[in-house]
Amino acid sequence: MLSLIACVALVVARLIGGTIRWVALICRLKFLATGEEFNDMHLNYYRGATTIAKTIRLVCNAIWDRCLRQNMPEITQQLFEEISADFDKKANFPNCLGAIDGKHIRIRSPANSGSLFYNYKGYNSIVLLAITDSKHRFIYVDIGAYGKESDSTISTTRNFMTH
Repeated sequence: MLSLIACVALVVARLIGGTIRWVALICRLKFLATGEEFNDMHLNYYRGATTIAKTIRLVCNAIWDRCLRQNMPEITQQLFEEISADFDKKANFPNCLGAIDGKHIRIRSPANSGSLFYNYKGYNSIVLLAITDSKHRFIYVDIGAYGKESDSTISTTRNFMTH
């Protein structure tokens, strides 16, 4: 299993050899580390806010593509059998295939989105839905559902576990 730092290092090596220059990459990694506003980064690094947004997406997608399978297992029947046996052994939960929960991640509401992102807690969010095994390791994540959606709605409408 690769650490996040090792994944980022592999991605950096690939991106530096490709289209992104050092300053641009450092700017994007700083955003991921600090969550600094695009406008502040635009002023600090003399890059357009749109350019910053596009390359942040590029860097995030590269990290996701490179690190996904090293850090989350391929979903198979054998994996579920192992998880089920482990839950039965550790927690006396027979036939349990994972622990599932959703977490609201606070966001600023996108323009013209109405109440799509407004959740029952009283703020705008997207939802991270995750399943973990009995050792608290992620086996599935779904990130980006509208804040108004419940865990059960997400699991029934968003290609749940078909990736």
